[in-house]
Order: sequence, then C-alpha cells, then structure tokens
Amino acid sequence: MDSTEPDAETPLLGNTSSLREPSSPHYNADFTLTKPLHSGDVGARSLEDDVVPETAVLGRNLGWSSAYILIISRVIGSGIFATPGAIVRSVGSIGLSLLLWIAGAIISWFGLMVALEYGCMLPRSGGQKVYLEFTYRRPRFLASTLVTVHAIVLGFTASNCIVFGEYLLFALAKAPAEHPVQVRLLALGLMTGITVLHACSMRTGVVVQNMLGWVKIGLVIFMTVCAGAVVITRYTPSEPASASRELHVHSFPSTWNGLWEGSVWNWGVISTALFKVFYSYAGLQNVNNVLNEVRDPVRTLRSAAPTALVTICLLYLLINVAYFLVIPLDEIKESGELVGALFFERVFGETLGKLLLPLAIAVSAAGNVMVVTFALIYSFILEVEGYPGQFFSLFVSLGLIRLRWTRPDLKRPYRAFLPAAWFNVLLSTALLCAPFIPYNGEDWSSHISRVSYALVGMSVKPGKHKATIRDGLTLIMLFASVVFSIAGAAVVTALPAKHAEHPKCTAPQQRRSWHDISDADKKAYLAANRCILTSPQKLNRLPGAKTRWDELVSLHQIHALQIHTTGQFLPYHRYYLKTLEFLLQECGYTGAIPYWDETRDAGKFSASTIFDPVTGFGAGGTAANPCVPNGPFANLTVNIGPGFRSEPRCVNRRITDFFSSQCGTSYVAAALNHTTYETALDGIYSGPHLLGHMALAMMDGNSITSSGDPLFFMHHGFVDKMWANWQAEDPKKRHKDIGGLNAQDPEVGFSEFPGGMEQESSMWGKPSSAILAVTPDPASGDKGGKYVTLDHVMSSLGIIPNATVADVMDIKGGYLCYEYV
Repeated sequence: MDSTEPDAETPLLGNTSSLREPSSPHYNADFTLTKPLHSGDVGARSLEDDVVPETAVLGRNLGWSSAYILIISRVIGSGIFATPGAIVRSVGSIGLSLLLWIAGAIISWFGLMVALEYGCMLPRSGGQKVYLEFTYRRPRFLASTLVTVHAIVLGFTASNCIVFGEYLLFALAKAPAEHPVQVRLLALGLMTGITVLHACSMRTGVVVQNMLGWVKIGLVIFMTVCAGAVVITRYTPSEPASASRELHVHSFPSTWNGLWEGSVWNWGVISTALFKVFYSYAGLQNVNNVLNEVRDPVRTLRSAAPTALVTICLLYLLINVAYFLVIPLDEIKESGELVGALFFERVFGETLGKLLLPLAIAVSAAGNVMVVTFALIYSFILEVEGYPGQFFSLFVSLGLIRLRWTRPDLKRPYRAFLPAAWFNVLLSTALLCAPFIPYNGEDWSSHISRVSYALVGMSVKPGKHKATIRDGLTLIMLFASVVFSIAGAAVVTALPAKHAEHPKCTAPQQRRSWHDISDADKKAYLAANRCILTSPQKLNRLPGAKTRWDELVSLHQIHALQIHTTGQFLPYHRYYLKTLEFLLQECGYTGAIPYWDETRDAGKFSASTIFDPVTGFGAGGTAANPCVPNGPFANLTVNIGPGFRSEPRCVNRRITDFFSSQCGTSYVAAALNHTTYETALDGIYSGPHLLGHMALAMMDGNSITSSGDPLFFMHHGFVDKMWANWQAEDPKKRHKDIGGLNAQDPEVGFSEFPGGMEQESSMWGKPSSAILAVTPDPASGDKGGKYVTLDHVMSSLGIIPNATVADVMDIKGGYLCYEYV
C-alpha cells in the first residue's frame, strides 16, 4: 500500500493520535489519496480540497451524557407537544396514529444507521455536508452550496421559537392569535439570547442545554405519570371547572377494533402524516454535526445515538397515550398547537394548567433551539422536516451504498445494515413521488401547490452530471418550476376558496329515531342530559349561567338574530347539535345522538312514547303549571333566559296536538320540494320546524330560549334530518349550496313573535364585551358582507372549536361523521 494512503485500520483522520487527547485543540489532516475515489478524480488529490474539517478550539467538551442530551434536546422540541393532534386528524384513529409513531422510530433507525457508518468513518464536524462532499465530488462545491441554501432558506429553528412565544403567551392568559407581534418579538429574543450565550461562553451554553434537556425528559415522564394517576385514581382537580368527568379516561378505546376506528388508509394522507412524524424525530444526527467537540467520538456516537432513539420512541408513545387518556379524541384533532396545554388544563385545572405548566413546554421549545444553534455554529447544516430534506436523505443513502462498492477498503468502525440503506432509498423515493399523486377528492388548487414545491426542490437536487450539463438541467427545471408556480397561482386564484380538510368518514355513527332505540340506550342518553343540567359552568363568561346546560342555552340566545330566518339557520343548528354531543361525551355518553321522527306521531304528539316518565322526557305541563311533572327532568332548573341574568325556572312545555299535525309526512315532503337552498330553507323553517315549536311550546313557548328543554334537541335532530335528506337528493350540488342573509333586520323581529321585538331586543344585548357577534350583525354595528357563504365562521364561545359553514355541509364529510337511519 502506498505510504500516502490512509491506514486501513484507522478512520479517515490522518494523524489520529491527537484526537485521543482531549486537551489538544487541533488535529492534523494532511494525508492525500493516491487512489481516485471516482472516475474523473485526479490522483493524489487532497481530501482537504473537498472535506474541510473544523477544529475544536476550546477542546473536546462533550462526553457521553452531553452527546445523549444533545440528541434528546434536539429531537424532543415543540413537535411532540404540537403535532399529535394534526397526525390523528389526518389518519383518523388512535391505532394508526400510534403505528405511525412506531414506524417513524423504525424508519429513523434505518436512517440513523447510515449516519452512524458515515460518522464513524468520518468522525469530524459537519454531518451531511461532509458526507455529501466526500461522496459526490463533482461538480465542485455543489454539495456545499446545496446544503447552505437548504439551511438558510428551509431551516425550521424559527418554528420552535414561534411555539416558544405562543406557549409563553398562553401561560400568561393571552391568546397568541390576538398578539402576533408579541409572539414574534419573544421568538426573536429567544434566538438572539441563545446565540449570544453560545458565542460568549460555550462551556456555559453546554451546561445550560444539558439542564434543559433533562428538564424536558422529566416533563414527558411527569406528564405520563399524571395520566397514569388519572386512570388509577380518577383524580379530580380542586377547581370545579375541571371535574373528573372532563378527563375522558373512558373515551380511550377498550377493544382492538376501537383503536382503528376511523382509520384513513390512503398513501397520500399517510405520507403527509409521516412528514409530521419525521419532524418530531428530526435531529438524531445532531451529534454528527459536532464530532470535533466529542470525546472518543466513534465510541460515543455508536452508543449514544441508538440509546437516545430508543428513549425518544418510548417517551413519544407514552405521552401520546397520556393525551389519549385525558383529552377526548375529537378535541385532540382540533387542538392545533396547544394539545400539551389542554392536557395540563384538564388534569390540574385552569389556574395551574394555563399559568404555569405551559411554561415548561416553552422551555422545551427553547432547549431545542439552543442545541440546534450550538450544532449550527460548527456545521451550518440543518436536518429539516419536509419535502426538500428527503433529497439529502436519498443521496446520502445512495452515497453509502456506492462507497460500499467503490471503496471497500475504507475503515468502517460501524457498518450499517445495507438493506436499511436501500429501504431509505425506496422510502425517500416514495415520499418524493407523493406530491405528484392527487388524493381522492383533492381539488386542483391543493395539488398544484404540492407539485410546485416539489419541482422547486427537484431543481436543486445534487447529481453526478458534468457541470455544464448539470447547470443546464438546473436552469430548465427552475424555469419550469417558476412557470408552473405562476400558472398554478393563477388557477388557484380563479378556483373557489379551499376549506379545511378533515379525516375521511369511514364509520359514520347511526342516528336513530327515539322509537327505535333500546330502553337502555334511552336511559343512558337521558342520564347524560341530566348530568349536563347539573354540571357546574366553566366558561366564566356568562354572568347568569350556573350550569353547563345554561351555557348551552346561552349560545342559542346570544346568536338569536344570526341563526333564525337567516342563511345559517340550518348549518348553525347542525353545529349546535355537535356542541351538545361534546357535552354529552363529557358526561360519559358514547352513543349517537337520537332524534324524534315526528312524522310517526303527527297529530297526536301527546300520546308519543317520547313523553314516557321512565324511558322518555316526561309529560307536558298545563296552562296553570307548565313545568314538566314527571320523568328525568322534573324539578330541574334552567338559570338563564330570557336575558343573561340568573332567572331560575323549571324545565317546561305544553303540548298542542293540533299544531303537531303539520309535522306529518305530506307536510315534510312539501317542505323539501325545492331545488335551491334558500327555498328549501324557507320550507323547512316556516313549516315543520316552526309548527313543531308551536306544538311543544318549550320554555314558555319562546323558541329563542326553548333549548332550555332537552326535548329541543330531539326536535332539531328531526329538522337536521330533513335538511340531510334534501341534500342527499343531489349531494354534489347541495353540499355546496348555501345562501340567505347573515343577520336579521332588528326592526323586523322574529317571525315566531310578530311585533314582539321589544322583548327580544332587550334580551339580545351581549352579556360582556368579550363576546363578539359570530357573523357581521347590523344590530351591533359589526361590519361585513350581507349574505352567508361557506366561509362563515360559527362559534360556541369556547365549548368546542369554531367551525365554518363548509365544515357542516356534509354529515359524512369528516368534521361530522354520522347518518340518519
């Protein structure tokens, strides 16, 4: 062997003796290669021409524990506290979500094996930058340029800074969405402070980041233990607003099939969810970026990285299970980036949950930023989540395979399982192809957007072409991507607005008429309603509300001018039923909401089994005493309405069979015999809906406060079924057909009470300035358009997340998932 070639028994470091001396700040790398690595290379070309190592100016400061924490802190950032809701929302079930977290760990292990072989073979700072430079030597500086652009343009350290700012404001009882400038200032301050700390005192920076790393490990373990305590002890916080029924431990599936209910087995959806999982595992190669600073780098890397991966996977699974045990699945799906804060709020109550513990999550995000900054000082490389990062994974894996064939003589202290490298190649290829495959039902605007960023990523991928050819191909691809993006933007502008995507509805709940459900199911539903009527309020926004039911009644009253004789009447009442469903689940009810098929009892409401005192809602009252005389709601109190002061009164109704005849089959058919939404709305509203209210005279006959009687929701289930039946006649058209005014003229009043607007107007005043009109309202001076659109936002004032009209147009569209049978 030529004396100028590196010893086959030592890593590619030239004089490695200095590496074993922690006190030595420099090492020599003066060897040359007499054997060309690739065709076209020049003999005796210095490795330093392509792989420029950094030096440990202050010595090797990172031991095994520091390397372990460097990985833990880099990986466990804001992702685990922010992404579970998005993943469950995409794939639809707990089982598939957990499976993806496990799959993410396995796939990450395959990628880590490639990084371990490279890192042990080239134990120097730089990570993927060094590996790409070493493997792909032509054209000159292509790998360095691509990595630099990738790091600057597509780095995601800023996202952790933003999450830090959001959680800090959340802990201080401020809504992040309402203070975007403060969020960004906090993010900027965090990034600046960490950079200054590392620049002024690296040793202090290492100590601080180690401390933050152990804090976040302790935080995850603490959250898991809390969830276990909830399951074992059914712990109830001291605050009334966080009663044990809100912990939802009963909602975790008790059967194997239940874990997979609602799963969306679609590669496009799963690939998108995998990108989110990869984001939460990103950073396992963080030590590779700073190997010049690690004592005994080869031995440390071989053990610290796999140990960290196993630790992270276990912590991720435990914290996901903790979320599923404590927070209802639907709420997790809608939680956005605050699922961690919701967990603390439900376990410890609003005071401790909102004011203290989200700070710990902010610290976790800060720790992630800190170790990324430390690593970037030396290598200027980021392992970013998303599409372009897959190119680097693909070419690093291909490079490893190539070196196995072209340079079998290289010393490899760690040898990756070669099929794992091939798997990385296949997976990266599949993920890179995913944007070009349209999902089922995907609109063109979304597809064009995904193809555009894919083309941009392709325009900068590394290759082995001659420089002139490569430059030409790059220019062509860049030109194509720019033209395609501009054309796509024009098409997107011309297309209708894209609304929120929801999990596919694969197993809709079956809503049955009260006549057709078992006595046991009837009693369970009635008991849950009674539970809501007796549960303490928790919004703290309505001065007269004392119970959860009072808050539910208030919604109907506050939005009165906007949800009656207006275009959003049917959408909002469908959303209102979903709000009831959420409250029922808080009280342990797991079945579908029933409805009352009033056509079966038309003309004889008073004789209906729905008024049975044991398996029904109890009988109606009399003119002298309208209170419900028997059944589960006798002697129960509604505290609010009319008005928002405390006005305690009994649950009451008076039944008139004459009006109920207008709810018969022929009247329903006539109400639905229309071809447009606005005409069908008028038929339903003024027909069976209004006459049903008149036949029942719930809550003193005031339809605006009539939701005080639980029977209200049975009646509106019937109304919702009428709308669903009308939509089913032409679903492609009618699931998008909406219209009508967005608010009443306050001088006209309600059609139910002609001339009675004076009373209703006095009731209308909002109880606090914090409650804004849901839609532009002429009565309150809110500005906006005149007609209802699919983008109109509906609010429950915080009981459940806001929704748009588009969300509720299809009862099996994902946001909703039920059918009437």
